[in-house]
Amino acid sequence: MLPAFTHKLYKIVSNKTFKKRIDLLKALFDTIFHLRDTPIVFIVLSNLL
Repeated sequence: MLPAFTHKLYKIVSNKTFKKRIDLLKALFDTIFHLRDTPIVFIVLSNLL
């Protein structure tokens, strides 16, 4: 059971579309973090003014 599952998981991970999907997710998370940080910077700046 487990070796078959591990092999299936390896096949999925080694799949190029899967790697592209992970890259897209990473890019999405980076964008979310940047968007999350931007309002904080804006609030800090508006409080200083």
